Amino acid sequence: QRIAAVLAHEIAHVELKHGMNSMLRQLGFTVLVEFALYYLELSPSQAVRAASLALVNAVQSGYSREAELEADLLGQQYLVLAGFDPAGMITMLSNVLDLTDGEEQLDLFSTHPPTTERMARLTEQLLDCWTVSPLTEPLIVQHTDPGLDPLGRFVLQEQLTEEGQWQLRGFDHQRALDLHWLVNEEARYPMWSADGSRLAVLVKQQNTWDIWLLNRLGRVVNKLACQFPNQPWNLFFSPDGSMIAYNYLSDSDEPHILVHYINGNFNLNFSNVISGLILDWDAEGLIVWDDGRQQHYLIQPPPIQPLFIANPIPRVIQRKPRATPIVGENGDSGFSIIRPNFFSFD
Repeated sequence: QRIAAVLAHEIAHVELKHGMNSMLRQLGFTVLVEFALYYLELSPSQAVRAASLALVNAVQSGYSREAELEADLLGQQYLVLAGFDPAGMITMLSNVLDLTDGEEQLDLFSTHPPTTERMARLTEQLLDCWTVSPLTEPLIVQHTDPGLDPLGRFVLQEQLTEEGQWQLRGFDHQRALDLHWLVNEEARYPMWSADGSRLAVLVKQQNTWDIWLLNRLGRVVNKLACQFPNQPWNLFFSPDGSMIAYNYLSDSDEPHILVHYINGNFNLNFSNVISGLILDWDAEGLIVWDDGRQQHYLIQPPPIQPLFIANPIPRVIQRKPRATPIVGENGDSGFSIIRPNFFSFD
């Protein structure tokens, strides 16, 4: 998905003719500077010329940053049309931000806009890739215990201690042992992924709440730093385990719907589109009950077409199975040994 995002971004540059426009703009600015130096009768010294070129580069960088934003947005649209996950571009930028430890060189001559700004614009457009539609047919929702391991080994639930804190307790059927995971943390709303490989838990950190991911042995493998001042609830994994949906109570007491992309570690907030209580996340999408409209809705992510490559590595050089010298007759003089040829070219 990330490789496709990079390719889509570069294809968008070509489609929008950013390279040609940049070259023509640079040429035009240079000609204007030369005419200005001539008509103003300024000394064409190295200092004056360097200052002029610096001004040209500063103006050109502004156009370049805008071109990068345009290529991001158009490239994301290309991802949707090609059947790739449009979130891949945001995930790619998130990885870039992680590699730089969140520090960016922001100056007048930067050719790229801040990574956080690019991610914010792409996230806003990603929200438009989801579809929200009312459900007109009868709805059947199968409720299961979110703390019940799909593989049948563990049962986990939240328990309120005498000190008034929520703890994660459970039982291991395979070993017939009681479980007490995240001993020193206040944890709520355990939710298993569909394949039982990960457990999502709300964990309180001082005055905020984060989502932690645990493996099947109860070890923390990822901390999604959400930092919610109010406590979210109603966690649901997507069927493929790449996203987590949950409700969050706003200041106006409306249940907002948020979807967290695990790989990119970013949120989609549907508060401007729809609000309501999440009932389930099945193969069709998120099922939501809008109490104000007295209506069920289906929230669907952008369709993704899996890409299968039968032979991703072309066989240009093929190794021969025989690597021993060849002994052959050489007329009347006897025998000859021929050096083996290890490779053949198709």
